Amino acid sequence: MMRSDNLFAKTNMGYSADDHSFMVAGNRKETADGSLLRETLMMAEFTVENATDLIFWIEYTGKLFFANKAACQLLGYHKPEFLTMTVFDILNNYSQSQWEDHWTEITRYHTMSYDTSMKTKMKALIPVEVTFDYMNFQGIEYVCIFARDITYRKKADEKFENLHKLLMNVVSSIPGILSVIDCYYNVVYSNWPEFDTGLEIKTILGEKCFRTCKYIKENYNNCVAKVVFETKKPLVGKQVKMRNGRWMELNCFPLFDEQGNLEMVVEYVTDITAYKHAEEVIRESEERWQLALRGNSDGIWDWNVKTNEAFYSARWKEMLGFEDHELDNTFYSYTKLIHPHDIGQVMKAMNDHMKKNISYYSLEHRMMCKDGTYKWILARAQAIWDEEGNVIRMAGSHTDINERKKAEDEVRYLSFHDKLTGLYNRAYFEEELKRLDTERQLPLSIIIGDLNGLKLTNDVFGHHEGDKLLIKIADILRSSCRKSDIISRWGGDEYAIILPKTDEKVSQEICARINAACVEAESELIKPSISLGSATKSIMNQEVSQIIKEAEDRMYQHKLLESQSNHSVIISSLEKTLYERSHETEAHAQRMRKTCHQLGLELGLADKEQDDLSLFCLLHDIGKIAIADSILMKADKLTAEEWETMKKHPEIGYRIAESSKKLSHISEYILHHHERWDGTGYPNGLKGLEIPKLSRMLSIVDAYDVMTHSRIYKKAMSKQDALREINRCSGTQFDPHIAKTFIKMMSR
Repeated sequence: MMRSDNLFAKTNMGYSADDHSFMVAGNRKETADGSLLRETLMMAEFTVENATDLIFWIEYTGKLFFANKAACQLLGYHKPEFLTMTVFDILNNYSQSQWEDHWTEITRYHTMSYDTSMKTKMKALIPVEVTFDYMNFQGIEYVCIFARDITYRKKADEKFENLHKLLMNVVSSIPGILSVIDCYYNVVYSNWPEFDTGLEIKTILGEKCFRTCKYIKENYNNCVAKVVFETKKPLVGKQVKMRNGRWMELNCFPLFDEQGNLEMVVEYVTDITAYKHAEEVIRESEERWQLALRGNSDGIWDWNVKTNEAFYSARWKEMLGFEDHELDNTFYSYTKLIHPHDIGQVMKAMNDHMKKNISYYSLEHRMMCKDGTYKWILARAQAIWDEEGNVIRMAGSHTDINERKKAEDEVRYLSFHDKLTGLYNRAYFEEELKRLDTERQLPLSIIIGDLNGLKLTNDVFGHHEGDKLLIKIADILRSSCRKSDIISRWGGDEYAIILPKTDEKVSQEICARINAACVEAESELIKPSISLGSATKSIMNQEVSQIIKEAEDRMYQHKLLESQSNHSVIISSLEKTLYERSHETEAHAQRMRKTCHQLGLELGLADKEQDDLSLFCLLHDIGKIAIADSILMKADKLTAEEWETMKKHPEIGYRIAESSKKLSHISEYILHHHERWDGTGYPNGLKGLEIPKLSRMLSIVDAYDVMTHSRIYKKAMSKQDALREINRCSGTQFDPHIAKTFIKMMSR
C-alpha cells in the first residue's frame, strides 16, 4: 500500500467546495482497478500523518485502508495491522447493521458525529468523539473518520456529575427551603418539602413563586423575589408570618450572568417559629423587668451597692459615645462622668432616695461624653432594700434629653433676643431694667439710638441691604460698649442700651465712641450712622421711664440737628461708591456738567436753573448704584431681563434724591432723563414738552458724550458722526429746538 515515489510533485489534491468529494488532477492515467485513487489517497497520508486526532479512511464495506500515526499510538496497532481490519474492529459494540444505517445517513447528509469508545489492541476502551465525513473520488465512495480522545472530558463530566449529585444531596439536606426563580417568577428549582405545601415538587417547578407562598394573599407586590428583581440587591432577614401561623425568615439573592444582567434569584426560607416564640417570651420578661425598674429602655444601669459592681447596657454607653468595652463595671464609671456642677445634686438625690426620704430617684443632669462634650440626660432609678432597711441594689435608666434641652435653650434665647442682630430684644431690656433699677446700680444711664438712612437703604437697595445695615450697627454697638452693658434692639431701627453704675460723663463718652466707630466703619453701599441720646438716673426717687423719655428726646434733638449732615454723608458715600464702580462715571459727569453749562448759556437759562443743571449732571445716574456690577459693567449686549433691570435706575435715583431736602428739587429731572420726545422713552413715556426742560437738555448732552467716548461695550465715534446722529434723531428722541441749538454750538 505504501509508495516511495513522491506524488505531491505530480498531483494537485483537494476538496470540492460544493459536495465535499475528494478531487485530484495530474499527469497520471486513471486505471480501471482504482490504483490511481489509492495512490492519491496515500499522498494525503503525508498531510494527515502528524495530526493529533485519530484519522481513518474506510471503504463502503467497512474495510480500513488508512490510519494515521495518532491512531497507531492510541490504539496500539502497527499500520499494516490496520489494513487488515474493519470499522467493527475499532469501534466498541459496533455492528454491520449500524454501519449500514450510518452509511445511509452519511451519504445523505455527508457528515455525522457522536460520542462512543474505541477498542485498543489490548482490549481497553477509550472514550472518543467521532465524526464521519462522506468522500467521493472519481465516483468511488468512502468515509473518513476523525476521532478525538475525550478521556479527560469524560472524567471531567463524571466529576461534575458527582459534584452535582453531591450538591443536590447537600441542598436536599438543608433544613430550609431553597428555590431558584427566573425573571418570569417561575420556580425552576426547589427542595420545598411536600408535607409543608401539600404540593409535589414536580407541581411546584414551573409554577409562579408567589402562588406557592403562603404569606402572599392576592398579588405578588410583597414577594421578595419581585423586590430583588426590581432593586437588583439582596434582601436579607425579612421575617413574615405565614397563613398557617408559622414564622419564616426570607433571604433572597440575585444571580447575574457574565454580562452583568440579573438572570435569576435564589430564595432561602427558614422556619423561625420557635425562635419567635422564644423572642416573645424574652420580650415579655424584659418588659416586666423594665416596669419593675420604672425606667425606660434608652440606657439601663444596675448597681450592686454591697459589691460596688455595676452593669451598663450597650445603649447606656453608646449614648455617651463609648464602646461596650471602654467603661469598667464599677459605680465610679458613672459618677466620674457627671458634670462637676451637677455631681452635688445627683449624689444628694440618690442619698435621699436610698434613705427613703424620696420614693423615687429622678433628676436631669449633664454627663460627659467620650469626646469631652457634655450631654443632658434624664436619670431615673429605684432602690431595693433588705429586711433591715439597707440598700442592696439600685437600678435605673438614662434618657437622652440633649435635643430637648437645646430646643428649650433656643426658645429661651429667641424669647429674649432679636433674631436678626442677635442683640437682646425689648422684652429682655424691660426685664433687665426692672432688675437693675436698684440703688446699688446707681448711677444708671440709658442710651437710645436711631439708625440713619434705613428707609433710604430699604427703598433703594431692598430690605436685604437694610438688614445688613442693622447688623452692622449692632456690631458697632457691641464693640463700643462694655461687657456689663445691656444692648438691645428697641424697635425697627431703634436701639437701647442700659449702662449700670455709669454716670452721665461716661455715657456720653460711650456715645462718642459709637459715633467715631461709625465714621471709621467700612461699608459697601450705605455708611452706617446713628443718632444717639443719653440720660442718667442718679437718685432712687427718679422714675426710670422718665429717664428713657429724656434719652429719647435728646436722641430726636440730635437727629434733627444732624439730619442734613447725615444725609449729605449718605449721598456722598453713594456717589463715591458709584464712581468706584465705574472708572468713567465721574469724568463723564464732569464733561456733561461743562457742556450742559455752555448749552444753558445758549438757551438763556437763569442762574438757578444753571445751578440745578450742574447738580443734575453730577447725580443723574445715581440710581445705578443699585444695579448689579454684572449688568453695569457687562461688555456684551444686555439680555431683555438685564435691560429691564437697567431701566429702573432713573426711578431709584428719584427715590434717593427725594429722600434729601438738598436734592429733592432735581428728583423730577433724574426720573425723566431717559424720556424721549416722541413718547417712547422710560419710565413714564412722557412726550414733547411734558418732559422737564433740563431732562431734555441732559439727554442730548449725555448721548453726545457717550457716542464720542469709548465704553467697555463700544468704540468712540467722531464728533461729526455724533452730531449727524443727534440731527437724525431730532424730533424723535430729542427736542428738535434744543438739538438744533446744541449742533450749532458744537459745530463752531
